[in-house]
Amino acid sequence: MMTRLQACADHLVYCTQSNGMLINNKKVEIVILTSKKVNINDIPRLCIHGNDIERITIFKLLGIFISSDLLWDYMLHIYLKKLQSKCTALII
Repeated sequence: MMTRLQACADHLVYCTQSNGMLINNKKVEIVILTSKKVNINDIPRLCIHGNDIERITIFKLLGIFISSDLLWDYMLHIYLKKLQSKCTALII
């Protein structure tokens, strides 16, 4: 599966270069979404121009934090922290 993903990444590089665009390696990130207990270290890394693509576990999309394990723990933590700070301000 990952070799297919690497082939897609290589094709993306080819398409961008053929259209006169460049991919900024410093801004490219990848998150592997899975509901299964998969060890991410067992999955080979993807490369663009010989540089490994940075893996992240949480990203923000349209104001919602999405984690690689598809759980809402981080999002709930953020909202509870905001709620706690607002309630503290009301008490004082």
